[in-house]
Amino acid sequence: MAAQTAIASDAVDYPNGPVFDPNNRDIWARLTNIAGQAGATEIGNGPVVHRTGLLIIQLFVPVGSGTLLISERPTS
Repeated sequence: MAAQTAIASDAVDYPNGPVFDPNNRDIWARLTNIAGQAGATEIGNGPVVHRTGLLIIQLFVPVGSGTLLISERPTS
C-alpha cells in the first residue's frame, strides 16, 4: 500500500487533532470517522474483533479557485 502524496500531511484536519487553520492553503482535507458496530468472533485460537465504520474524506480549495487541484492526478 502506498501513502497519498497529493496533499501535504500538515494540510489534513484529523479528528481529535490540534486546532487546524486552513488559511493560505491551496488545498486541504478533512477526515471524519463514523464508527459502526463492533463484534467479537471466537472461532479457533481466540477472539477476533471486527469493527465497521465509514471514513469520510472531504477536499477543500479556496472559493473561486476552481476544482482542478481536486480532480488532477499527482505526477510521480
